Formats: sequence, C-alpha cells, structure tokens
Amino acid sequence: MMNTKINNMLTSAKARLYMLDARIRTLTAEPEEGAATVEYAAVTVAAVSLGGILWTILKSKEFKALVQKIFTTIFNAITTGAFSA
Repeated sequence: MMNTKINNMLTSAKARLYMLDARIRTLTAEPEEGAATVEYAAVTVAAVSLGGILWTILKSKEFKALVQKIFTTIFNAITTGAFSA
C-alpha cells in the first residue's frame, strides 16, 4: 500500500515537471509571429524576379540562335557519324 502511494506521488510529480518544462520552453521561445510572413514575401519577390529574368533571356533572339546552333551541331554530328555514344 505504501509503494502504491509513493508511485502515485512520483507519477504526479513527473507529470507536473513535464508540464512546467513545457510551459518554460513556451515562455522562453523567441517570438517569430511576423518573421514567416516577411520571409514568404521575400522569397516570392525573388522568385518572380528570377522568373522575369529567365523569361527575358528565353524570349531573346540570341538565346534562340544559340539553341538552334547547339541542336544543329548535335544533329550534324549524329548524322555524319562524328558523334559516338
């Protein structure tokens, strides 16, 4: 009977310690309420900017000429036998 009482007290004390530990961790955590929103906004702006730059490059005449030259060279190498896999 005494062991049961002691075990109940220990279990209760452990539960209270766990709750106290969780509360202390919650109170000492750094507040980041607005940080996530700012980070998402910055990443979105960066992604849109990069997309605009890539769009401009891909639509340029120089890029089209470069891609055409690359594929022409590859095609010629394959058809003439100069390309060996």
